[in-house]
Amino acid sequence: MAFDADRRLWVTTSLNIPMPPQLSKGETGSILADTNQDGSFDSVTTFADGLNSDGIVSLQKRRDRLFDSTNYYLEDSDHDGTADQRRLV
Repeated sequence: MAFDADRRLWVTTSLNIPMPPQLSKGETGSILADTNQDGSFDSVTTFADGLNSDGIVSLQKRRDRLFDSTNYYLEDSDHDGTADQRRLV
């Protein structure tokens, strides 16, 4: 998990642990936000699903971008909170 400059929390969730990396594709990258500044998250946006983080919740997160452990690069180029570009690097 990681916080960004906008104080949003980026997390991954998995339904497939423990699974071999080649079989695991159930991870989701989500953004949790406190939209009314009351100290509690009240908004969850699915940034990307079908990820393979291999059970590791460590996103190398830089502003509307993330990488999963299979070296996919995901980016939200139109800043709507959902990845619209996904490519293998």
